[in-house]
Amino acid sequence: MRSNSVLKKLVALAICLAILLAGPMPYGAVALAKDTQDSDETEDLQNELSDLNDQYEELKKQQDAVQQQINQASNNKAAALAKKRNLNNQINLTQEQIKVLEEKIAVLSDSIAEKEAEIEALEAEIAENYAQYKNRLVALYRAGNPSALGVVLGAENFSDFLMQSEMLKRMAGHDQALLDGLAEDKADLEEI
Repeated sequence: MRSNSVLKKLVALAICLAILLAGPMPYGAVALAKDTQDSDETEDLQNELSDLNDQYEELKKQQDAVQQQINQASNNKAAALAKKRNLNNQINLTQEQIKVLEEKIAVLSDSIAEKEAEIEALEAEIAENYAQYKNRLVALYRAGNPSALGVVLGAENFSDFLMQSEMLKRMAGHDQALLDGLAEDKADLEEI
């Protein structure tokens, strides 16, 4: 019996051991498998979140780059518009200058026409006075050169002497006025 009792004790011990080992084992294996699965899911989730964060940061960088391009384009557009305004202002000023120069040309053309008319008039006056002076010289040459001695000796009386003397004075005054007029007209012509 004793062996029976030892056998019973051994069997009981074996069953207890089997229950002990069998009981926690499936529960521990499930828990371990669940922990491993949770750990894998967490790691996968963290990897996915990390990838999404990287994608978000990359998209944000691209958005910043696009915004900079927009700002650059806006600055370029503003600069181009400012340049266009400046060019339009220059064009307007140049057109105003052209108008002023055209008016100046018109005034100068009128002045030139006026001066040309004055020149023609002076040239005509000079030609007329020169012709008179030539005729006077021809007349003096034909009449002979009356000198003061010739007037005194050729006078029949004192009254005749005074008349011839006065006539000589007048002729000399006329000749001098004619010469002065010619000189003045030529000086005026040179000034124009």
